[in-house]
Amino acid sequence: MNNLFSYFIQLLLLIVLMGSCLGDHYQPQTFLSTTQEKVLSSADAVLTTEILGIAEGEKYTKYGHLISRSPDPQIDANNVLVKIDSTSDLSTGFIIQDSITNELDGNSTYYVRAFIQSGAQALVYGQEVSFTTPEAPSVAVRLIGAESIGKSQVTLRASIKESLQNITEHGFVWHTSSSPTIDNELINKGSLNTTSFSELIKNLTPDTQYYVRAFVRIGDQAPTYSNEVAFKTNIL
Repeated sequence: MNNLFSYFIQLLLLIVLMGSCLGDHYQPQTFLSTTQEKVLSSADAVLTTEILGIAEGEKYTKYGHLISRSPDPQIDANNVLVKIDSTSDLSTGFIIQDSITNELDGNSTYYVRAFIQSGAQALVYGQEVSFTTPEAPSVAVRLIGAESIGKSQVTLRASIKESLQNITEHGFVWHTSSSPTIDNELINKGSLNTTSFSELIKNLTPDTQYYVRAFVRIGDQAPTYSNEVAFKTNIL
C-alpha cells in the first residue's frame, strides 16, 4: 500500500514538472476564430472572423475571406471569390469583416475560409464553414442614384424589373456603414404597383458619409436588396 502511494506521488510530481516545463517554453500560435456568417438575402452576406493569436516573430499584412461553391477554397484556385485587404501589421484581436453584395446566387451552398498572409509567403487559413442562401425572389431592384444632396437630406430613386406581383414592401435602407439592411434606418413604402419609386430622406447628419440600398420584399420572403450607393451630406 505504501509503495502504491509512493508511486502515485512520484507520478503526480512528474506531471506537474512536465506541465511547468511546457509552460516555460510555450509560444502562442497563429490561429483564427471560426467565421461567423450573416446571410442577408439570396445575393448578400456578411462574414466576420477574429484573429485569436499570432505566433511570436510572425508578421501578417494581408487578410480576407475566400468564398467558393466547392469545399476547401484556396486563395489561388479558380472560381473562388477572394475578398482581400491589407494593413501595416495585423495583431491578435483584429476583426476581419467582409460584405458580399450582389455576388451570390440564390438557393446555393457556399464554403468560406478566412485567411491572413505575410506578403506572398506565409499563409494561414481559418476553419472552413458553409452556408446556404435562400431562393432568389422573382423580382430585381436597382438603385438609380442619390440626388439633390443637401446638409441633412437626399432624394433616392430606384427601379425594379420583372414581376410586380405580390410585392408587399419596398423602400430604402441606409447607414454610415456599408451594406445597410432593414435592421438599420429605413423607409418602408408598403406594396408597389409601379416599376420605379423615390423618396426624400430627411434628418441626416451634415458632413457624413452614408451608404444606401433600395429593397423589396415579397410576402414572408427575405428582402431583396439593390446595388449600393454611397454619398456624403454637405457641410453646414
